[in-house]
Amino acid sequence: MQLHIAISKILKYQGESFLLEPKMINALIDFQAFEQHQALKNTFRTLHQDGYVAKVAKAQAWDTACDQLVYDVVRDYALPQPLVEYSLKSVAYGVGKLSSVTLPEEDPASLPAPQPTNGLDPELSLSYMDLIDDQRLSKRHHDKAIEYLQSIIETKTDWKKEMKIDVKIHPIYKIYGNAANLQLALEITGPYPTEQTIDFVLYDHRGNIIGKSLAFFDEYSKDRRGFRVCETDSVNEEQYGSIANIARIVVY
Repeated sequence: MQLHIAISKILKYQGESFLLEPKMINALIDFQAFEQHQALKNTFRTLHQDGYVAKVAKAQAWDTACDQLVYDVVRDYALPQPLVEYSLKSVAYGVGKLSSVTLPEEDPASLPAPQPTNGLDPELSLSYMDLIDDQRLSKRHHDKAIEYLQSIIETKTDWKKEMKIDVKIHPIYKIYGNAANLQLALEITGPYPTEQTIDFVLYDHRGNIIGKSLAFFDEYSKDRRGFRVCETDSVNEEQYGSIANIARIVVY
């Protein structure tokens, strides 16, 4: 069943408030709204989880809101525009803001899955929602992510000159529960720089900041094999979208 028809039927029986419940995704799966194309399910689930479905339901000037929402999602999540637009208009149809929905030139079920940014490995575009039910894929994704993240770390501080320490920086990428988080671990050799802070900033491929965090050098940082380790606070996947969206990690 086409997505917009499935949404309309579900809301007819369950009520419009059901649209925002987590069970809405399972109901759409039961109606086989995503059966032929995983990318459409992932697109809609992202929109539902991050509040864009709710924005459609609450929108007053729908035509203006639709264009802006599509632009925002494609910009921030690198999802395919035809699937984003179709998903949002399907919601609008389901809540009575549209009387009909025109499918993309190609049926969403035949469109290719989202492509990674700048030719990166496609698995780096996966979110934790794609990984939680597949431990083998999750492990492979994690290992590729760590290798990629390590390669894009830049340091803007001359640790040796300014603090008389040697610093090695390693990414920490955790996938668990209903989240994926990114941190940095700093291995510090030399006099420990207490009461100092560092910042790390994530940039996308257009140079925009898509996440940032900090670490505070304190006396409680961990001792490991002759050096101290300081870990930054986490940046959640909701901020950066996917590993493929990150072009640079800059430590200040």
